[in-house]
Amino acid sequence: MTTSDTRGVTALAQLLDAVASGTELRVAEFVAANGIARSSAFEIARRAETAGFIRRDTNGALQPGRELVRFAFAAHGIGSLFGPAEPLCAALRDETGHDVGLWSRGTPRVLLLFLPGFDWKRGGQALEQPVGIGPRAWLTLETPSVFEATAAATHAMRALRRTAQALEHYITPVFTPREPSP
Repeated sequence: MTTSDTRGVTALAQLLDAVASGTELRVAEFVAANGIARSSAFEIARRAETAGFIRRDTNGALQPGRELVRFAFAAHGIGSLFGPAEPLCAALRDETGHDVGLWSRGTPRVLLLFLPGFDWKRGGQALEQPVGIGPRAWLTLETPSVFEATAAATHAMRALRRTAQALEHYITPVFTPREPSP
């Protein structure tokens, strides 16, 4: 590997790390912060975008692309949920009108997928449902206010459970070796 190749790989790693940090960043800002040649930075960003590692919003800010998100799911042991999670969670959001989140297991939990509801508001009550044995992940509905025992609350909980069960079908089983028979 040449010195130029090494610098390119290092710049790509710096770019992906900056995008993953969640701060709004454009390529020009990345150039200023990291001292990388402008033409090289734009070429690296273009290639990363083509590969699906980053994407640009309407203002040109860099965001994690589908492949980077797929890696995040895999890093949390639920890589097999990457494809089906978004449409299943979108259907849950569409049915209930509430924010939907898919969280990793462990402490602290990491938000892997967030789909805002129609009346996006923070606060209120989080309804949670484990996904898989262990659990492997958590599915949440963020309601705008505290639910009381109403038909809407019952409907939301049923929809949440149904979606969690659908997601469980996509979880790759954890292989546990058996002891050999005597």
